Amino acid sequence: MHGWKSSLCIGFLRIKLVMLQHLKMYMGVLVYSLVFSECALGSVLLVCLVIANSLSFMQVCVLDPGRVNKKVHHRYSPDTIFIGDSASTQISMSKSGEWIRRIKIDGIVFEEKYCLECNLFRISGMSHCRECNRCILDMDHHCIWLGNCIGRNNMKHFHVYLYTLVAVIYTKLMLLYKIYKVYLQGNGDGSKALIAVVLLLFAVYSILFGVMLLFTLFHVYASLCTSRSRDIIRYGIRSRPPKVKMACMNLCTIRSDISFAYA
Repeated sequence: MHGWKSSLCIGFLRIKLVMLQHLKMYMGVLVYSLVFSECALGSVLLVCLVIANSLSFMQVCVLDPGRVNKKVHHRYSPDTIFIGDSASTQISMSKSGEWIRRIKIDGIVFEEKYCLECNLFRISGMSHCRECNRCILDMDHHCIWLGNCIGRNNMKHFHVYLYTLVAVIYTKLMLLYKIYKVYLQGNGDGSKALIAVVLLLFAVYSILFGVMLLFTLFHVYASLCTSRSRDIIRYGIRSRPPKVKMACMNLCTIRSDISFAYA
């Protein structure tokens, strides 16, 4: 019990730190739009960028990623059921003791593993999250910084959050560069301590920008290959041609939830 409470407190603390960091970057973008932006349209676009990033951040944190309701009972026995001449389903136990359901349709075999925690067979793309203790539809990964899984229902919001976050960090870098160029280096009366702080912040945000840019490009590649990032990490990069149309459809569509009634 104490371990569960401590992990929960650490999770809330982590989310608060992320929110604090976002507020600092938002303030930097707003200052840049009010002071250094050369046109009113640029200021409006930067404000819209902050609004889009904050809304996508809240949606990823709050929205149900695609949790599947648990079943209460499970009573399965090895058996094969034939459905017509071209389809059959078989429930058997593997050598490791896991229940596996094999569905054969027109000679093509689909396998579904059984989840002991949720008491249900996992369809293709469904995975069990140890942090949430639930099976998630099209689970990509569990984001510890956002405190939520990334799955079927919030994947597109996660991508919007990544794109806008990279733009926000880049704008914060431009703010620090302008402050150093205009107020410190241009006037020549800036203190060495202030210059050191600005340069240190510029170095930190440069590293953060590089990390987030690579992370975003990795997820863009995963979406183009219509795969999940956890599968690419586990099995490596497969030779799949990018499918831009299918990736756009997956990111722009929230499919309906699948729930299992209690037995």
